[in-house]
Amino acid sequence: MQYAVPAGDLIEVVNEISRNSGVQIVYDIELLRGKRAAAVSGAMTVAQALDRALVGSDLHWTRVSPATISIGPKASRATPKKDESDASASTERKADELRDVKELEDVVVVGSRLGSSPVESAMPIKVITRDDIDRSGASSIAQMLSYLPEVPINNGYDSQITGQTSIADGGNTNSSTVQMRGMPRGTTLILINGRRAGDSAAFSASGIFDLSTIPLALVERIEVLPAGASAVYGGDALAGVINIVLRKDGSGVELRVRHDSADGYDANNASILWGKAWSKGGFNVAATWSKNGGLWNDERSLTADMDYRRFGGRDLRATYGSPTNIYSLEGCPPSEWACVVPLSERGNLPGLNSPVASVPEGSSGDGLRPSDFLETQGQINKVNLRRNIRSADTRYGINFDGRLALGDSVEAFTELTYTKAKVPAYQVPLSSFFPGEGGKHALLDAGNPKNPFGVDVGIDFQYKDTGIYTSFSSEHKRGLFGLRGKFGSFDWEASGWQARDTSRTDGPIQFNMEKVYAAISDPNSGFNPLVADGSAPASKDVLESLVGGGRKNSMFSKTSGINAFVRGPVMKLPTGNVTALLGIESQTFSIDFDTDDPFRLIRNVHGSSNNHAVFAEARVPVLPSRTGQGGELLAVSGALRRETSDRFSGDSMTRTVGVEFRPFDKLMLRSTYSTAFKPIITHNALENPYQLSGYYLSDPKTGGSYYVDVLMTGGAPEDLRPETSSTITMGIVYRPSEEWFFSLTNWNLKFEDQIRQIDMNSFLQNEEYYSERIIRNPGTGLIEMIDARAVNISLKETAGVDIAMDGWFDTVIGSFNPSITATYTYRFNQQLTREAPETSDLGRYNSAGWAPRWKVVPRISWDYEDSLRAMIVGRYVSKYLDTTPFISGDHIGEYQKLGGFWMVDLNLDLSLARFSKESEIMSNSRISIGSTNLFNRLPDFCNSCGFPGYDSSQYDIMGRSVYAEFRMNF
Repeated sequence: MQYAVPAGDLIEVVNEISRNSGVQIVYDIELLRGKRAAAVSGAMTVAQALDRALVGSDLHWTRVSPATISIGPKASRATPKKDESDASASTERKADELRDVKELEDVVVVGSRLGSSPVESAMPIKVITRDDIDRSGASSIAQMLSYLPEVPINNGYDSQITGQTSIADGGNTNSSTVQMRGMPRGTTLILINGRRAGDSAAFSASGIFDLSTIPLALVERIEVLPAGASAVYGGDALAGVINIVLRKDGSGVELRVRHDSADGYDANNASILWGKAWSKGGFNVAATWSKNGGLWNDERSLTADMDYRRFGGRDLRATYGSPTNIYSLEGCPPSEWACVVPLSERGNLPGLNSPVASVPEGSSGDGLRPSDFLETQGQINKVNLRRNIRSADTRYGINFDGRLALGDSVEAFTELTYTKAKVPAYQVPLSSFFPGEGGKHALLDAGNPKNPFGVDVGIDFQYKDTGIYTSFSSEHKRGLFGLRGKFGSFDWEASGWQARDTSRTDGPIQFNMEKVYAAISDPNSGFNPLVADGSAPASKDVLESLVGGGRKNSMFSKTSGINAFVRGPVMKLPTGNVTALLGIESQTFSIDFDTDDPFRLIRNVHGSSNNHAVFAEARVPVLPSRTGQGGELLAVSGALRRETSDRFSGDSMTRTVGVEFRPFDKLMLRSTYSTAFKPIITHNALENPYQLSGYYLSDPKTGGSYYVDVLMTGGAPEDLRPETSSTITMGIVYRPSEEWFFSLTNWNLKFEDQIRQIDMNSFLQNEEYYSERIIRNPGTGLIEMIDARAVNISLKETAGVDIAMDGWFDTVIGSFNPSITATYTYRFNQQLTREAPETSDLGRYNSAGWAPRWKVVPRISWDYEDSLRAMIVGRYVSKYLDTTPFISGDHIGEYQKLGGFWMVDLNLDLSLARFSKESEIMSNSRISIGSTNLFNRLPDFCNSCGFPGYDSSQYDIMGRSVYAEFRMNF
């Protein structure tokens, strides 16, 4: 590696060495403040560069992995220890592991605010570093998380499954989230720099943060706790916590340009990072831009044709005609538009030998005669619904991070983030609302001059090219200001932050079918439903007059919070110092939601909810460490949090208890018990209750049928309890040497009191469980009111084992870093209602939640003198059962096996300094090329998965993608 770093501030010199070499260098900034470094110039290894920079500083560097080096004092140099790592997620190392060594102040680790490193924690923490991100080839946070064995391969949102990310029928906002251990979406808490990210406006009705809001280029590392833990960070951490740490490692300028390409899809990204550090503070500014193409379902062979009978499934094509289908109504009862008489029982269309025919291709729709339909009689056109697998979009982002010493013991810090996403206009198709083929039809009456048959006929149709467009955009703004400092042996911090998220949909959601039917009935409307020459059925002005509501959907969410804590040693025991933390936190969640969507019962939601919490943590050394041992023989840690909210009555107390036992210096046994909760989401709590009058029901208690009032949705019922979870982990960590690490963790996650809507029959058949929800007249015994809003009903319990192995060894041809992580799930039980029996969805597809038995992620990386790197990583999902049998073909009644596949990714990273040591640009530049899903493993057909036709949680329909990235530092 060629270096040309002038003498100067040691922090700047170390950061420059890190940037040039691509090796992560971890240090306590206080140890380097005010120190000077000699010039580092010439061709040398990163080790030689650090040796030269640290001369006379009383500091020493330690290599703790091929991609990580730590700097610490010579006098307190500890034996480095290797922490957990998965296939692409190595754990962050720190310079000193002894209990009396000061922790890194700027490292926030999920699971604790005590400043403990993952090595010291009883929690099974995983950290994805910037180096892991660069080597993975991932282009988004969601994709990066898919390399964890606890997370499914494709954890993005599919608009056809969730119904919450679609712009209109078939549109997609490219939003993404994360699921852990098969738990429902929204049960993993997302943090940004250790503070709650808040709800994304587009998901305000679901309480979910959209991971695509934060570009991957802005991320320094991702910390993952795959266990429920609300005692530290509050509600929503039912299945785990993910902390996204934004970049603050800049010194100078870093430029990145990247291009991705797959079959029918391409994406371009650019980012720039500028940072500077000095003895009194520092700042970083990072900006990103991306422009991504779109991918339609008809660009993949599996989803291009929704007639899945070729795989043994159903024909899921819509019977909207394209061109229009025409149906006989002979034999149908009188009706303006409906006929439920099967086609086989109807008379033929006049002049034809069939009750159905389709408009001939190329027809203008005018002057048609029955004889024109002779070639299409008996033909029913069906339509493959066209939808975006990924919509084209443009995204921007900027993040600022700054810190400034206000004295010897106080520092001010701030964070500002802004991101924007724009999805270009999506064309809204026009379809007849009721499909035909023996069902309901739009009516084309006998007197309409467009009607070629002279009698009333039914029609169904779809026109994709309507010239009516809708678009989606979102903005995310986040700001934070805080102070931190020291008094005596204690650290303190106080901060306030606010996140604002806005989403807008501009344009109609759909056409108003009453207006469309009226236009069909009016021969002077200018609407011709029989056009088949590729043109629209009416002029743009006419079509615009037929659109429905939803021209302006505006969604706004805001999360504001303040917190403060103090931590430090509270007493000294013969076994060591007891470290404790005490803090307070207050958060406000605000919602402004307005929509004209005619399918929503509640179209306007405004207001806010408040949470207040007091929390405490402590770590107690029970048995002291032996001579030369890096940690206590036995230590106990714990956390408590008492939280109140106007989204539930009373208060919630959550707790975490952890035990660490080190019988030998190279062996640690650990165990944790933690609880978590999630109240009803703010959006639902703030809805005005919606009451439906005149609901007709059959009363099983009296045997009669009559009309009652029903409270359908809105607000928080008084008996509704927060969702809760409890997690138990027991594990072993073994480090036989500096180079190798092994761990085994058994975990059990129990999720109870899931908040769900249930059908009316469940209320009535189980009145003993819902007696407070069913109000009867004390005199007559008849039902007067039913509160049918959400209830607590279900149980999900899953258990398994996480396995990890990581190591490295040096050879004459470079350093090799093999690793493997895996999750083996041996239990996934669900109970839909309290009285229902438990069922197992282990290895069985279930859209409500399930888990494969195995997900395995092996990896091997190679590093040659910091100039050439390579990595290959695999992802394996074991076989699981499609729970809907084949209903056609040769295997009717049989259940197919899904999964059992590998996906392989490859990355090569090259320093351009090897080509020109004289060029400053070349010597500070690197290029990466690679491929995700190298062997183009495409999805298998899934009969249980509905319209998509494949399991979008485990399979990636994008297929093979290749990428190239250029990075330059100056």
